[in-house]
Amino acid sequence: MTHNKWPTVKLGDVASLEFGAPFKSKQFNEERIGLPVARIRDVKRGYSETFYEGPFEEKYLLENGDLLVGMDGEFNIARWQGGKALLNQRVCRIGKHPNPCVLPMYLYYCLPRHLKVIEERKSFVTVKHLSAKDLRSIEIPLPPLEEQRRIARVLGNCSKLHDQISGRKNLLESLFRSTTTSIFGNYSSTRKLEDFATVKTGPFGSMIHQSDYVSPGVPLINPQHIVNNKLSPSAEHQISSAKARTLEQYILRPGDIILGRRGQMGRAALVAMSDCPVICGTGCLIVRPHRIDDSVWLWAYLTGPLATQLLERAAIGATLPNLNSKIVSQLKVPSINSDLKSQIDQLHRTASRLLEKIDKSSVLTTELQASLYARAFNGKL
Repeated sequence: MTHNKWPTVKLGDVASLEFGAPFKSKQFNEERIGLPVARIRDVKRGYSETFYEGPFEEKYLLENGDLLVGMDGEFNIARWQGGKALLNQRVCRIGKHPNPCVLPMYLYYCLPRHLKVIEERKSFVTVKHLSAKDLRSIEIPLPPLEEQRRIARVLGNCSKLHDQISGRKNLLESLFRSTTTSIFGNYSSTRKLEDFATVKTGPFGSMIHQSDYVSPGVPLINPQHIVNNKLSPSAEHQISSAKARTLEQYILRPGDIILGRRGQMGRAALVAMSDCPVICGTGCLIVRPHRIDDSVWLWAYLTGPLATQLLERAAIGATLPNLNSKIVSQLKVPSINSDLKSQIDQLHRTASRLLEKIDKSSVLTTELQASLYARAFNGKL
């Protein structure tokens, strides 16, 4: 619903839509020769590490601040921050209309909800494509320029607040990581992980069938469900309680560490009471400390750079690195004293409390953002 005093216009009538060129991939390089080329994968992050060496037309040049829309997969909109670059195919730049009546920053905040509607409408397609016709046909409310500025300013301030909260979270996590890494790096005396914990591989793939998945159910944890070294179960990967009972030896306990054994090394989560019940999946290993007070520092070590490097060197397989229980059991870990274990445990508790407060602030800010967005485009801001 839009403000009844504001006209509704089609995007193609108020903005210039400029589409990228099909630059030849054989002329791409990662040696920073030529100019960066903005491909779909680069839209959201705002920069590119792929360069193009070859001829091009000036009309495909990008500058910082240009508004880009990805036209395949997720239909993201973002401001380009990667400096002078080239606009690649399947990426659209929203430029100024010869007779400007809409501000770029207003479009930046107005368009995401419309793009999301189109994306959901195409959800049945394997790879979603946004057409030029789709873009040009998007209908948006068109308030006066001064009101557009006000909307962009208010929503921009809310976004800055959200970014500040995210920045605090990243800083706190970085501080915890650097402190524990420093502690571990100062110890030359090592022992094997098997001296501190039992390592067990998750169930064989043949033990779980597609028909076993139900929702709601008991979450199954594979590497993709370990995000930022925390458990992030999905509704699509849950099994019935009856099936879970047949996999009793793979049920995780509070204090267990679940470690991804395929792909990215060093991806591990510390299982809390609130996570249970949960089951180790095929792509993971259970690291079960002999003593519960060894859980936190072992998790901190396994997710840090020192252990990650050792695991990367020990992993089997060139295409997709793989770990097994023997490799992980033999991993060298620092033989730190009980005082340092207690310090790491206390540091983790303090960081967890602060992160919980930050997460609550983030939820409130997200709710505020949603409310402001809803009000902004129906004239109630």
